[in-house]
Amino acid sequence: PLLQLRHDQQQLIVIAKFSDGSTRDVTREAVFDTSNFEVATVSKTGLITAVQRGEAAALVRYEGNYAAAPISILGNRDGYEWAPQPEYNFIDGLVNAKLQRMKILPSGLADDAEFLRRVTLDIAGVPPTIEEINAFLNDPTDSRTKRTAKIEQLLAGPGYVEHWTLKWSDLLLNRRKTVSERGVWAFRNWIRQQIATNRPYHQFAAELITANGNTLENPAANYFRIAREPKLVMENMTQVFLGTRFNCNQCHDHPFERWTQRQYYELAAYFADVGRRPMADGDEFIFTMNAPSAVVNPDTNQPAAPKFPFEHAGAVDSASSRREQLAQWLTAAQNPYFAKSIVNRYWSYFLGKGIIDPVDDIRAGNPASNPELLDALTKDFIDNGYDLKRLIRLICNSETYQRALDANQWNEDDSTNFSHAMPRRLAAEQLYDSIIQATGAPK
Repeated sequence: PLLQLRHDQQQLIVIAKFSDGSTRDVTREAVFDTSNFEVATVSKTGLITAVQRGEAAALVRYEGNYAAAPISILGNRDGYEWAPQPEYNFIDGLVNAKLQRMKILPSGLADDAEFLRRVTLDIAGVPPTIEEINAFLNDPTDSRTKRTAKIEQLLAGPGYVEHWTLKWSDLLLNRRKTVSERGVWAFRNWIRQQIATNRPYHQFAAELITANGNTLENPAANYFRIAREPKLVMENMTQVFLGTRFNCNQCHDHPFERWTQRQYYELAAYFADVGRRPMADGDEFIFTMNAPSAVVNPDTNQPAAPKFPFEHAGAVDSASSRREQLAQWLTAAQNPYFAKSIVNRYWSYFLGKGIIDPVDDIRAGNPASNPELLDALTKDFIDNGYDLKRLIRLICNSETYQRALDANQWNEDDSTNFSHAMPRRLAAEQLYDSIIQATGAPK
């Protein structure tokens, strides 16, 4: 639905398709809600009413199935006129198409100084030095060419490796509280090696999920020291690698999604074969593939058998161990969440907000602000070997990423369509390094 003014209305119709191939209008039996009642309301019968300019989603439930219909309220756009925009790659074409639909005019490009600060902080985690700023601003090369060269320089530099090692250490909860001093550094160095060699993302994830052995000789096994119960490992795995919050259905079926309590324990059961025994020093561990222990579903008081929460066309070797099967299922190109979730997460790091936001809440009731853009980025990521560095290069070279922070009258109220840069808070480490650099204090 694309509505113009306040109080405009649109009736939704819900068609259910049954297993025998038949269809039926179930609008009267469906349950409706809205993701943002300040933008649009939805009645019990599925009648959408515009409240104010913005975007929301009409959420629909019927017999355990969920769907969302995006709603756009244009508001008064008298005097608006689209102006052709630069398009550096396919990202810009898809972003601009949405902006035209919403009658939003994007801001122009950031100047060279603004761009340099942004891209250096985003890729290397530190602000540029005075010398780097002067060299970039005094370079007579045309702006687009020298920006592309700067992106390549940053991706090839040590700052990129250190910054993204820190990010992934945070995501994987690598900390002394749960891992020993030696284990923390071993795991951190393993992560660093993955970043430095640009390890394909699906291989990186698969090695984590299937890791065994001595936590010093095979540091990826430290992943199982951080979350020591099958349920906790599964919750971290789904949040990081699938962008979903499976902890919501531990005690009952998910209230806003298709995930059930039974599926929670079935998925956790894939980690039930993780065995652990302390090494001689008592400080480190050896992880093994043991006979699976029981993951008991409290609703039935019975051990849960491992089962994926959804099926896809990717191949899974049933003769493999539980975690090997899980890794195959998780990282398959056909998994609708795996590649999409990391593309969306990385987009949020550079644009300040995910195409689906929050980035770890991918579900029918939280649709993408630009589904065509997310699908295109996901396909490109898979087609090019799950290359994270290439994904960063693609985003940073887009005109969308390089837009100015300053808004205009046609985009000043836009916070979801990437029509201008959004102010972002520095991470603690970035702030610390910035102060050290600005004051000239010894590192």
